[in-house]
Amino acid sequence: MYKITKHAFTLVELIVVITIVGILSTIGFVSYSNYLTGARDSNRFSQLTKLSDSLQVYATNKSLPLPDDYVEITASWASNVIAYQWYVWIDVLETIDYTNGWKDPKDDSFYTYFVTKSRKKLQLLALMEERGSTSSYLFQGWNTLHAANYETRFPKVYGSELWILISWEKSTINTPAQALNSVSSWSWYIDIINTNELFTSLVSNQSSISGTWSDLQLLNSIFQSWWKKYSSCLRLLQDQPRFKDKNWEYVIKTKTWDILEVYCDMTTDGGWYTLYPIDTWIRTLKSTDNNSCKELWMDIFVPRTKEFLQSVITKYGSSYFYVIPGISRPSSGWSYTSVAMNSVTASDWKAIWGWDWWLRDTPYSEPSWDYTANCWLQTRSVADINNITFNDAGVGACNALYFTEKYICSTNDK
Repeated sequence: MYKITKHAFTLVELIVVITIVGILSTIGFVSYSNYLTGARDSNRFSQLTKLSDSLQVYATNKSLPLPDDYVEITASWASNVIAYQWYVWIDVLETIDYTNGWKDPKDDSFYTYFVTKSRKKLQLLALMEERGSTSSYLFQGWNTLHAANYETRFPKVYGSELWILISWEKSTINTPAQALNSVSSWSWYIDIINTNELFTSLVSNQSSISGTWSDLQLLNSIFQSWWKKYSSCLRLLQDQPRFKDKNWEYVIKTKTWDILEVYCDMTTDGGWYTLYPIDTWIRTLKSTDNNSCKELWMDIFVPRTKEFLQSVITKYGSSYFYVIPGISRPSSGWSYTSVAMNSVTASDWKAIWGWDWWLRDTPYSEPSWDYTANCWLQTRSVADINNITFNDAGVGACNALYFTEKYICSTNDK
């Protein structure tokens, strides 16, 4: 007679299996949730693209439609309107005969619509759920205009490089301007010159400006630079002299970049120096080398004066000065220890793109006889503007020692 033995899982085995199933379920749920989030963001971007295309087609022989209701964006009180912002809502959709979907797939909110006063340029805004996808007064019955939670969303714009406004206040972060109680409940306009509100201006998915009136008052000048596509800060200041003394990040157009945000020093030496920092890109050892500035249709900046060099060091710090920028000599050797290193007393040292340059007002122990033609001088110290120190090393040494991947670019057209 045989004895039948029944086998079963032990308690430990059951716990292990349940734990594994739980982990796999969690992974599966998270993966599925991420899939849905990505799908909704793709849907949002697709809708922005289609809405923009439909609006542009409509505007081929007409002006872009005004938003149904709108907040006026002004410069110096309500009389100087420069743009309108609201939602792509019923009247606009009917005007352009659009029926392809116009609401956020998660919370049924409408997309923000921004149009210039001329009604020639537009920009649209969606609030994404994933950062990689980017950059309140509730009317009765209109609650679906508004996203459920702006704080956890990421703004993404589509269309022309303009300046859709969203809140930068901690309590209302990312809320479109038209949804703010402080705007829509009493004024129906935002004066970017005089506002005390904190806003972010979304120029593009790569560029934005955040702050209050002291920051936003420069928007008009910056937008002028985008629209007119100035090639340098000099050209901008020549056309817009009222922005003299306003140091800021502006936008220029180069032959290789349609939109490039640069810093304009509008005060030093009378202003209009164009500056753009390179952190890590093409290594440069000599003035005859290629460098990242040339890809931007610029070159390594030249310290024209003591005041200019000091302002750049103050702005960007000494880490951009591993080598002395922009100045070299076309032949090797020779000693300059008895003259001050500037374009007046060391005239056979040349600056990129010519013109004056300055390093010192008094002689120094370098460069000595062992300079290698066209090499950058290695910086010893830029801590004291009255005692900039450097070294020229031995012949050929700049190939191994005196190079940099971090430097400042400029149009050098002061």
